[in-house]
Amino acid sequence: MTNFIPQDKITDIQHSADIIQIISDYVRLKRSGKNFIGLCPFHSEKTPSLTVNPEKKLFKCFGCGEGGTVFSFIMKHESVDFVEAVKLVANRANIDLSYLENKKNYYSTTEKQQLLNLTNIAAKYYHNNLCQRECGKIARDYLARRRINNQSARNFCLGYAPDDWCSLIKICKEQGISEGLLEKVCLFVARKECNGYYERFRNRLMFPIFNARKQVVGFGGRTLDDSLPKYLNSPETVLFNKGNNLYGIELAKNAIIKKNKVILMEGYTDVIMAHQHGVDWSVAVLGTAISKQQLHQLRQYCNQVILLLDSDVAGLRSSDRNLDIFIEEEFDIKIVQLPKDYDPCDFLVEKGVESFLAYIDIAKDFFSFKVEMATSKWDMSTINGKTNAINDVVSTAMKMPDIIKRNLLIKQIAEEMSIDEEALRAHIKKFNKQSYNSDNKQTAEQRIDASSRVEQELLYLMLSNNDHILTVMKEINTEEFTDAGYSKIVRMIFETYQKHNIVRGEDMLHLLHDAQLAKELTNIITKEEFQNIKNHEDRLGACIQFFKQRNAKKEINITKKKMMEMVKIGGNEQDIVLLLNEFHKKNRHIHSMKNKL
Repeated sequence: MTNFIPQDKITDIQHSADIIQIISDYVRLKRSGKNFIGLCPFHSEKTPSLTVNPEKKLFKCFGCGEGGTVFSFIMKHESVDFVEAVKLVANRANIDLSYLENKKNYYSTTEKQQLLNLTNIAAKYYHNNLCQRECGKIARDYLARRRINNQSARNFCLGYAPDDWCSLIKICKEQGISEGLLEKVCLFVARKECNGYYERFRNRLMFPIFNARKQVVGFGGRTLDDSLPKYLNSPETVLFNKGNNLYGIELAKNAIIKKNKVILMEGYTDVIMAHQHGVDWSVAVLGTAISKQQLHQLRQYCNQVILLLDSDVAGLRSSDRNLDIFIEEEFDIKIVQLPKDYDPCDFLVEKGVESFLAYIDIAKDFFSFKVEMATSKWDMSTINGKTNAINDVVSTAMKMPDIIKRNLLIKQIAEEMSIDEEALRAHIKKFNKQSYNSDNKQTAEQRIDASSRVEQELLYLMLSNNDHILTVMKEINTEEFTDAGYSKIVRMIFETYQKHNIVRGEDMLHLLHDAQLAKELTNIITKEEFQNIKNHEDRLGACIQFFKQRNAKKEINITKKKMMEMVKIGGNEQDIVLLLNEFHKKNRHIHSMKNKL
């Protein structure tokens, strides 16, 4: 079945959808004049370079260059094709496309969506086992012992996978789910000895892992007997990568944005218990180390991370090695250490939320913690030990991208480690041979030649005011554009205008069917230089004048070439004189033109 959605329906979806609301599900946006700005999710950055224009319904990142319509954003962020992106946006805009499913040659449900449906079925199945079936009593008893109440179980959609090899498989097959999909979602494992599958999770308390859009993408399962491993997580699939997800983010996102900070924990039950006690700005990593992808996600919601570490020495040192990434990403990071032998869940149960928040309030500055770990790791009574401790701390400080912050950190380190500041700076110069001058290097920008710039401006003027299209049609042929891509866009503008008497830039982007050309057009539409044009009529006249002057120069060059060839072959003198007169006439015409550019 061919994936196809009518163009008029695509246009309707695009103009019905609230691009600000949709992108806000992924990026924290704030108003800046008539636009909205935020941190781009497609590359690492600290200063917002993503701009969203609600009027034109376009986004543009001036850092990495990504841009386009709301469909382009969804395609890039969700790693889906155009049809799937249209479906997702339609759903957000409450536009029903289900009737198209039964029509020949119209779109079909993508595999990714089928897998999401399957994980949702599994999550409901596990949750029902926990809440309603006798087999779930063992899991209910475990939750009761951990003081996790029924409301928390519902909020986090906790479940139970029974000690059974094929119950969920039977349910999926009854709903017509293919065996191929069962294997791809990794809830099931293919039998080696014979045909069929068995269930990956058995006799485990199940923790569904949701993405920020509240879709189930994976699972964690805790054994309820002596089986190993104690915790079993979904392997990587089309839907799930532990380095790209944070446990509890779907519930915590709004609270994190409101507080502009997040508590980062290590365990499922820690997050659940924190939320149960009202500390709903808490999430957990899915593993032992934080990833850059997870930090990029958090960067969309907050600037401060409060890291809640295990209290054992091995855990602390392991965490210490993983903390530099926060400095590289320029987070304001604080460290909390609970009393020995306490994890957050047990501490909240035994000591209460007030005591817990008191520890949060006295969280240590990251570099104070770093100094503490370095001095406990090395023998500070020896020169080598003290030098190694200094190098540990300095190596992290030098990863701070901001030069001013870096210099302040050096001063702080000198004070906390009782080292002469000047001596420390001298040591750093040897330790880090790279010059600060590298921070001041600027890459040279490519210059756009005059012809290309004018052609871009003319495209912008036509799309910003359709009245200009008729003027251009009368004065300029599409073949006169030197850039083949721009010529193609102009032809489509002319054709669309003749058919519909209206041309919108955002509509042109998905009419082009050329990703690179659509990206180039997005750059033109969102170009600040063009948006700041005050007198469109004057600029339109200047652009048309440029085309005429350029054409005149082409004609005079052709005449000159003909004349030189005639002289070279000893042609008729009268013909040469005629060409010479034509040359001078065209040359005078060029000089008489008033170039307004």
